[in-house]
Amino acid sequence: MAALFTKRVVLTVLGLPIIHCKSARPRTRTGKQLVKGMSPDGAPIGNTDGSSEHTVDLTVYIPKVGDIPWETLEEATLTIVSATGGTPTLYTGGFVTELGESYSEDDVATRDITMMFTRKIGI
Repeated sequence: MAALFTKRVVLTVLGLPIIHCKSARPRTRTGKQLVKGMSPDGAPIGNTDGSSEHTVDLTVYIPKVGDIPWETLEEATLTIVSATGGTPTLYTGGFVTELGESYSEDDVATRDITMMFTRKIGI
């Protein structure tokens, strides 16, 4: 069985593609919660539905000129395409919740960005 690897991450910000995205780590929180109740054996009695939250942790290279104003970013779109050519995943309505930077002596400078998205669509 062939391993599935992310082939390409395309981040669109302000209508422009950001091609220097080093990595993307998506995750979804379902919003479901455990319901504790008065069951005879003291076990939980079920779960509740909730709203899904889509978060993607990005690592991008910091450009020498023309950096994006990440703090004020809204309505970004992110597309992740699998190396096997499967269905791309599209995240829309993105905004930044956390920013960080990383510098090292023998590597290029990178920025760690946590973004949340309002929608996740399997195209």
